[in-house]
Amino acid sequence: MECIKKIRKLCGQIIVTLRFSILSIFISLFVISSIIVTATYYMNSSRDIIYVANKSMHDITQSLNQLFLSEIRVAEQDAIFTSLLMQRNALNTNDASEMISYFFTQAEQFNIAQAIYWGDVKGNYVSAEYENDHTITSHYIDRNARPPYELAIKRDRHGKVVEYKKSGAVDYDPRARPWFKEAEEAAKPVWTRVYLYKPSDYLGITLAAPVYDDNRQLKGVLGVDIRLDWISAYINKQYVNPHGVLFIVQENGDLIAYPHFDELPRHNYLMHISELPDKWIPESFTIYKNSGQTSFSFQYDGKRYLANYRPIPMLKKQGWLTGIVVPENDFISQLNETRITNILMSLLALLIGIYLVSILVNNIVNPVKRLIRETARIKEFDLDGDGRVASRIKEVLLLSDAIYSMKSGLRAFKRYVPSELVRQLVKRGESAKLGGSKKQIVALFSDIKNFTNIMHTSDPDQLASQMNEYFDVLSSVITHEGGTIDKYIGDSIMAFWGAPNPIQNPCHHAAEAALKCLESLAVLEKKWESEGKIPLKTRIGIHYGEAIVGNFGSSERINYTAIGDTINIAKRLESLNKKYHTHILVSETVYSIIQNQYIFKSEGRTLLKGLRLEMEVYSLLGRKKP
Repeated sequence: MECIKKIRKLCGQIIVTLRFSILSIFISLFVISSIIVTATYYMNSSRDIIYVANKSMHDITQSLNQLFLSEIRVAEQDAIFTSLLMQRNALNTNDASEMISYFFTQAEQFNIAQAIYWGDVKGNYVSAEYENDHTITSHYIDRNARPPYELAIKRDRHGKVVEYKKSGAVDYDPRARPWFKEAEEAAKPVWTRVYLYKPSDYLGITLAAPVYDDNRQLKGVLGVDIRLDWISAYINKQYVNPHGVLFIVQENGDLIAYPHFDELPRHNYLMHISELPDKWIPESFTIYKNSGQTSFSFQYDGKRYLANYRPIPMLKKQGWLTGIVVPENDFISQLNETRITNILMSLLALLIGIYLVSILVNNIVNPVKRLIRETARIKEFDLDGDGRVASRIKEVLLLSDAIYSMKSGLRAFKRYVPSELVRQLVKRGESAKLGGSKKQIVALFSDIKNFTNIMHTSDPDQLASQMNEYFDVLSSVITHEGGTIDKYIGDSIMAFWGAPNPIQNPCHHAAEAALKCLESLAVLEKKWESEGKIPLKTRIGIHYGEAIVGNFGSSERINYTAIGDTINIAKRLESLNKKYHTHILVSETVYSIIQNQYIFKSEGRTLLKGLRLEMEVYSLLGRKKP
């Protein structure tokens, strides 16, 4: 529990950027959404794919049954129609030429059937058989002739005779064949069981239709053959999937048709399904027989398979079933490919989302960063520029306007108080408090010679403009040399060095500022003279010593200033310029510190009025050459 509290405390101390906060929230939402969508799809798709697979297999077997039955039904209808023609003597069974021609035409139209033939009760026989080389062979056996004979006529697909044979040895008797016997026994059209054709030695079934005369006496039997290898070739054309197997099997396990029939050893008997090299197929048949389920999944040799068995309606009596077995991985692999695609699409959407959010975040964060930089400049009391930031976000614009207003106010405030003081207060984050402290400072006082007379003889507006120009030049020089402008007292300027921040060589900076003020005024006086204005001569006093520096005033209004004898001495020195007809007077303390860098003239010892203090004073004339 204590550890959890420490972790929470530590997390509470972590500080992150606004950009990181917004991005982390959006990215977390994107990632969580992607995970939820992907996980939901994964769970549902695994269940749905099995359902879809079983449905697909069911549809395949049903489709095969329908196609197969349509072909069988065509053959069956042709056989029944032909038998009716024979029964009504529309087709003369005693006319060999007519029979051969008719059967040839029928054989040309077959799709799944392979042969059509007729055998009468006397043993006469006529047939047309479609060969593997796409020729049609007609057989005719005449047992009425003496001696009996057999004709074999082979024609190409255009009906042209390519081979003709006549033989006196007649071994084939239709009356002894299974198709003749089963039709005679049933006394109606029947589908025979699987048997071995003669003389071709192919396995197949026959639709046998008996034909009767007007006295209901059997004239003969019409047969239509469908070879099992042709059925195998037919189902081989039906696409299942890369590793699925579609086949036809009998209820007793005898294999009727198999897509890779030509790869199996040829026998003159039906192969049992257990003899197939792919043992997962007979395993499925065993499960079907034991469970009675027509659609199921099973595992064999570490792999899972899906199986479906459906009876063929027209051959249900013969026990024929359409079977299909497919490795489950065939469907799962497709699912996995889809899953990978979905994951990649989710990642792509995530990256696009991050990119778009980054643009959005930049539109939010960048203006905020610029505002932060503006506030940092304000902290340094750098008030240049208006601080406005362009943005479409209302809150950012409001904050920008507030900073602009604050900078405008501070710029106005800057004119009333020392800039460095405010800069330090803002930087330290302190408020202005009443109180002071002793510091070693250099105090400087300046005023304008004969200002009272000038004020009475000058235009007030013109003098005010000239005074502002005067103060601007001197103040710029003083602040450039690191001085703090304390206040403007009429025509006088009070400034000091060493507060609020310590400064190296304060006496040097004060002397340099005094000389530069005279130099700048000399340039300014030429300008005033050209404008017809009265020149303003300045007098300066400088002293170095201890003073109390701080905030003085009331709870309503305060002033940052320096008080003490050091200030009064500087003021008295400035007044003594009138007595000695000088421009810059410094105390002996200042002289002792910078006498090696500047040119001075001693004005003698004098008693400072009101201070009961006697000291030697020096006029500052210029800089010594290095």
